[in-house]
Amino acid sequence: MKNNNPKGERKLKIHTQFLERNRIYTPYILRNNSCTYRKLPVIRLSGDWLKNIGFQCGQYILVTHEMNKITITLREEPQIPDHKKKDILK
Repeated sequence: MKNNNPKGERKLKIHTQFLERNRIYTPYILRNNSCTYRKLPVIRLSGDWLKNIGFQCGQYILVTHEMNKITITLREEPQIPDHKKKDILK
């Protein structure tokens, strides 16, 4: 499906994810079968439109944020020191 929006905007929904919460550090939000969960916001980005604007699988990104604004920018692949590369290849 082609994006006909000339501004390059996407209108998305913030979804919900429930994760088990450590009871010692934080109060519960939702209790189900004696397990404690917390509700977290999730933003999913996927699709050909990402590829079309220069984001490819395996690339690294930098996410910056301020109140009510998130910016995603490509960044260079992190450099791994030679002594660490040897450990990774083992």
